[in-house]
Amino acid sequence: MINMGTLMVVFFMSATIPFLVIIFFRPCKNRSKYAADKLTSTTNALYGNLLLRYILEAGLDISVSIALQVYYSDLNGGLFNSNEAFFMLNSIMTIILGPVVLLAIFCYGIFYLCTFSQWTDETYDERFGAVFEGLRKDTRLSLLYPVIFLLRRALFSVVAIYTQELLILQIASLFFFSSVQIVFLILVEPFTEPLLQKMEIFNEICTLALVYVMVCFTDANKALWLTENYYDFAFMAGMAINLLVHVYFLLKNSFFEIKDTIKAKCFKQKAQGSQ
Repeated sequence: MINMGTLMVVFFMSATIPFLVIIFFRPCKNRSKYAADKLTSTTNALYGNLLLRYILEAGLDISVSIALQVYYSDLNGGLFNSNEAFFMLNSIMTIILGPVVLLAIFCYGIFYLCTFSQWTDETYDERFGAVFEGLRKDTRLSLLYPVIFLLRRALFSVVAIYTQELLILQIASLFFFSSVQIVFLILVEPFTEPLLQKMEIFNEICTLALVYVMVCFTDANKALWLTENYYDFAFMAGMAINLLVHVYFLLKNSFFEIKDTIKAKCFKQKAQGSQ
């Protein structure tokens, strides 16, 4: 509960707010088209997209929290402690979220492979399309991206918590996961936007570069005590470069979107004025 922090609040909000919206709009759906549309879109989101996207985005945080809960369960009176309300709630969320993340890795694959013919359907997209945001829908191989995305986070969470004394193993697992992801991105090209495709590869390359810097902090570096500060700066520089590149493209895309919106409005006003 504590380790997940804000994501736990989001989880409870995601579970309650849609129901409140449905209850509020249901009496009005026959009187207002807006209310009916809102009810339909919220219901569709509640059926699949909301939970699917939450698990995908929060997979790392959930996996780390579950791993910590299991690893330190002996300090909390057992994995499923019901002596206090807080520990009981903690145990309940472990029972709910733990299997959800593990099953999601396999269920995503099974469910979406079985419904491949419906991927481009508009109704299907409203209910279950959140997993494919930005991905190509003309090949089943695109499905590997969210599966790898979840799997690498779940596995790394276990490695990070249960091999705390083996830093080199943690670094090696990071290197392996990033390398696999780069090969997948280059061979499959799962994204519809070329820029997004390049940015994902860039992110993984930055991760590999930072992994090499992290190796310099291990016992393999016999001169660590002389050059530790340089590696600190190198690591921070790598993070800063990655962040600045993302900010640059974010601002650039936002600028062109605003520019196109203004042009479209001006064109519309001229067309109305000429009529």
